Amino acid sequence: MATHGLTDTDAERVLFEDLKRETVQHRSCQSKAKLAAAYLWQFESIATLVCGLVLFAYAGYVGALLHVSVLLHGTEDLAAGVIVLVILVLNGVIYVREQQLRSTEVARRAQLLVDRLCKYAFNYAEANTMPDMPSVRTVTVVRGGVRRRIFTNLLAKGDVIELTLGELAPADARPLVKPAADDNGRSSNLARNCPYLPTKDDISAPLLAAGGVAGQFVLQETPFAHTLREMLTTKRPKGVQEQELLRLRVLWRRGLWAGLGISVLISTLRFVLLDIVQGESTSAAFSTYMEVVYTLLPVLPLGCFVLVLFCRLCASARLISLFELLQASESVFEEREDVDEFDDEAPPPTKDVHVDFVHLCRKMLAVLRGRERRYLTRSVDLVDSLGNITSLCALDREGTLCMPVPSPVQLLVPNADDDMVMLDVEEDPVHASGVRFEDLTWDSYLSTLKPLGLNLLLNAHCGTSHPPVHADAHFKYSGAKSPLRLPTARQACLCRIGAEIGFTTGAVECFRQRGRVCGTRIQNAETYLRNAGSNGEQPTLSACLYEEQENGNLQLLSEGDVGLVLDCCEDYWDGQQLEPMDDSMRQRLLDFCQTAAMNDLACIAFAYRPISTDADTADANKTMEWSTDLQHRVVFFNTDAASLEKDTRLQALQQQIFLGMVTLSLQPKMDVRDFIEDLNTAGIRFVYFAPQTEQECKAFGDRVGLETDWNSCILLSSADKDGLSRSAGYVEQHDIKARLPHGTEQIRRHLQHVDDIPLHVPLFAECSPPATTEMMCIFQEYGDVVCAVGSVLNDRNALQFAMADIGIGVEPLPRHFYRDRPENGRVSALVVSTMLNRLACSLTMQHETSLYALNQMIGEARQFQIAYRQAIIFYATSSASLGFLSFLSNCMVLPPALSATQLLWISFLLVPALAFSLVNAPQDPGIMKLMPERNAEHLVHWKRQAFYQAVRACLSVAMCLVIFVLSLAACLNVKPTVTFTFLDRKAWHTMSDGDYWALRYAQQCCGFAFVYFTVWSSATFQHRTHSIIHTPPYKNLHWLITVIFVLVLELVLFFAMISGNSAQLSSLPWYLYILLFAWPLVFMPVHELIKWRDGLRHVQLQKRLKLEFNTKLGMHSPV
Repeated sequence: MATHGLTDTDAERVLFEDLKRETVQHRSCQSKAKLAAAYLWQFESIATLVCGLVLFAYAGYVGALLHVSVLLHGTEDLAAGVIVLVILVLNGVIYVREQQLRSTEVARRAQLLVDRLCKYAFNYAEANTMPDMPSVRTVTVVRGGVRRRIFTNLLAKGDVIELTLGELAPADARPLVKPAADDNGRSSNLARNCPYLPTKDDISAPLLAAGGVAGQFVLQETPFAHTLREMLTTKRPKGVQEQELLRLRVLWRRGLWAGLGISVLISTLRFVLLDIVQGESTSAAFSTYMEVVYTLLPVLPLGCFVLVLFCRLCASARLISLFELLQASESVFEEREDVDEFDDEAPPPTKDVHVDFVHLCRKMLAVLRGRERRYLTRSVDLVDSLGNITSLCALDREGTLCMPVPSPVQLLVPNADDDMVMLDVEEDPVHASGVRFEDLTWDSYLSTLKPLGLNLLLNAHCGTSHPPVHADAHFKYSGAKSPLRLPTARQACLCRIGAEIGFTTGAVECFRQRGRVCGTRIQNAETYLRNAGSNGEQPTLSACLYEEQENGNLQLLSEGDVGLVLDCCEDYWDGQQLEPMDDSMRQRLLDFCQTAAMNDLACIAFAYRPISTDADTADANKTMEWSTDLQHRVVFFNTDAASLEKDTRLQALQQQIFLGMVTLSLQPKMDVRDFIEDLNTAGIRFVYFAPQTEQECKAFGDRVGLETDWNSCILLSSADKDGLSRSAGYVEQHDIKARLPHGTEQIRRHLQHVDDIPLHVPLFAECSPPATTEMMCIFQEYGDVVCAVGSVLNDRNALQFAMADIGIGVEPLPRHFYRDRPENGRVSALVVSTMLNRLACSLTMQHETSLYALNQMIGEARQFQIAYRQAIIFYATSSASLGFLSFLSNCMVLPPALSATQLLWISFLLVPALAFSLVNAPQDPGIMKLMPERNAEHLVHWKRQAFYQAVRACLSVAMCLVIFVLSLAACLNVKPTVTFTFLDRKAWHTMSDGDYWALRYAQQCCGFAFVYFTVWSSATFQHRTHSIIHTPPYKNLHWLITVIFVLVLELVLFFAMISGNSAQLSSLPWYLYILLFAWPLVFMPVHELIKWRDGLRHVQLQKRLKLEFNTKLGMHSPV
């Protein structure tokens, strides 16, 4: 039945409408009002609002007293109240905006893409010029009456698709023609991701000619609209840094409650025992309880929102800029000069690229405005995710870890004396043909190789007149594709071997193709259905009929599955004569093929038959006889309009001459083995999810350097609903003894009741997309930070990109396939498919980019992550120090050591500036040797860290308080001991002008001392454990400039605030200057001692993490 199907215009319109509907629906669920309410309902927001209102009220109260000093003090508190409320609003705007951008980033990215693509039509030509391989998912669709291959994510509801046996439906579909009622009552509709398996009666029908077993279905939904809906509703787990900040927030909130309670208690005791006794309860009550506000104000996270935002902006912009430079640079990755190349734990090689400061600022601005649409910077924290990766999961291999198609490894040809000749083939870009035989005496077998070489050259269908030197993207021409699902190895063009044997392009020009026949084997319907339901490749055969231009002789050249080709052969060519294909030779060839399959090698057999012509017959092909035995083993497909008749096709495949076999294997990309070794050194486990069987998976794992011994591979398949299992279970005896689980359900039970071996396994075999997704979720549940790496042309990876902590897409095809810019109003369907599949990818790597770039990105992210953690600790320590200073002044019955404006000036501007400068700390050369911590049980040792930071802060706070007392006593011209009974504890608003200016002068001295000590302390936060001798702070240029800027600003403020004051610097005692400038010599060694102590604990932690990473013994270990 002929069908017209949708037109391209209608299908694209339906696709755009469905995608836009999903994005609009998702974005409509996000409410700014709910986010604003959530922000205001937090304890920190409420406390900030109360502090601002109290400052307003106090300013109004003291302003009514109409005294010069009172008016100045009230104006200062009024300004502080305004600043606090402005900061509250600013933080609220940042919170609401960032949360909204985070929750709608993927949806906005999709909507902007759809809006841009609506202006163009699609050019589908690329899908017909690339190989069918697992990492590039296409399907045959009928558009406007024309059959073509289209990427599955570009299909639309109403499209008519054709599925071959075992091919998965991209969406819910119904048959185009309603079949007869099934005796079992089984529905003929196909659900999403279900294989097309015809009934037994359909398969047993004779020959299934003209149209074959390809079924036509009408899609009931747009495939990628369903995928996009799942992507938008999938929630990524919170990262390590985010979890640490949440944990720190809980602990900080407890400290706020404790500090608030103690401050209220101290102020109450001070008011009751001192102020009421003096009869000043009414006038002193307000000022006494204002001490609580001064204690609480600096410890509120007023500057934390801005600090975290700018740290993320700077880190994300730098990582993005570095990633772009690594891909654009043509230089190679090189080891550092001081690295021993024989060191197993040497850091990975890097590229020497420099990120321009102006470009970095522009990138930061683009990220801030949300205009950087090629990368995810909100829903995924690049620093947090990359810097804490513990598991890197490879979703596919063709074009990502390996070359797109297999490369020839061996040629196996029969030889005289009942012998076999195996010739190893290797890639050699310097060689003329791009490949060469390792055996230098290969030309002695030239008589055996010639027929095979001609077959390889004629069956190439590569469309190139000259074989390329490089194997990249050298595929067979898509027009030669079979309607069957051909193995990836059959897509590889082997014309380079023909050229190496000695054939030239002139040999091809002497032949003209007359027809083509394709077929597959059927032994019985039950076995065929079982094989078609698995990911196993079906045995296929294709034969091309060529006519010689000179004499008109016909020659049939066949290639395909070894067993199927051998069924068609009666003889084999040994280089000298034809020999009969006996059972012994057949069994030797089948054994070789089976051994190769166990080693993840693909075998292709080649055969030949000359066909004589009868000049007296108009159609010589019809005079041939054929055997009835072959028709029960081969199903034929009408692949050419000028094909031969059914009986002629059957007869033509008989009595062929076996020429030889070629084994092929997927060759890993350059540096893949070294990349995996470097990941292991960095404490990152490389995990490969393979759809192949256990033995094939282990063979590939051994090729890329993964462990393949016991406890190294787990099967993710399980028995289906019909009771048919894809495999008989584990093959190796040690795996059976180890009692490894089978399927994700057993893995969960194994982790709960046995051991954690599944979390240490690098290989998972017999994986389906749902099983892979479930296993990645298990990783995350047990604290792994998962990075998913896969092809951006496989729409099954889109959901896995969305649920992983970070998704990195890889273009499986070389760049010359991509036409990024529209031509003649049409945009490449290949580019559109890539853009849709990578919506949830944070980064997208080009095919030619080395995986070493990912190693360098991880190292840079780790450096930022450690520096970011140091910046947060420094900010928290400095803020707590300010609060502790105000608290001590209240406990000692002193006036406030710092005014409200000083507290805001330091906590909201100076301290965040110094903390932000720590983000650009010098690079640690050993950063890729550290073991990352798991995303579980965060800040377990917070008590020890809190003690360390308290000791570091106490020395500076104590000296600041001493300087405050001494400078206040000097300005009042009294003894320091009298200062502790300051003016007989008179309230601030009752002070004289001289007393107020003396207090103001002392507060400025205390503020400058605190900033000065904080600057010195920040130098010790450049690295967590390294001393300032090992990591000199001046190497951080950003920090050096910030220090100068902060000190200059503080000096300007100091002299501006004391202008008009009668007190002079000369009135301060000389020993006060000595205490101020010499005190860093006292507390800096203490800081270094604490870092040394913390470093010892850190080394112990790293040793324990490394031991856990390298330990793989299970409860049921076979050794």
